[in-house]
Amino acid sequence: DTIKRIPSITLSMSSTLSGPSFCEKCGTPTQLQIPEGDERERHVCGDPSCGHIAYQNPKVVVGAIATYQDKVLLCQRNIEPCKGKWGYCQGFLELGENSRQGAARETWEEAGVTVDPSKLELLAIYNLAGMQVQLIYRVELENDTFEAGHESSDVK
Repeated sequence: DTIKRIPSITLSMSSTLSGPSFCEKCGTPTQLQIPEGDERERHVCGDPSCGHIAYQNPKVVVGAIATYQDKVLLCQRNIEPCKGKWGYCQGFLELGENSRQGAARETWEEAGVTVDPSKLELLAIYNLAGMQVQLIYRVELENDTFEAGHESSDVK
């Protein structure tokens, strides 16, 4: 098997993301600059005595494609973004949890289904233009009992 190499693309942080206008530590307006020892533009506190650098990194999204007897569990979003759209259970990874725990939590929050994180099998990893890294798992449900959680208006 041959691995195809994809050329890397270097993007300035300022061209893809807007950063904070004010320092989260002291409230001074930030300036877009390349900090010493760095190679990318960052939003840096304008107060030299503070100098806080606001690093902006991709968000980690976790999800579970849950199936039961060849049927896929889908949730209709009840919040933005994509309110009213159908999809599998997914959301942002929280601090203190691993990706399997996060996918299990999202499945509980959105569809009221308890999933054992150790039974989640990694299905795919997606990298979305430096904005998100998505880890999508699959799991076979033990039954077809579910209900819409607070972020879902319907579950099928």
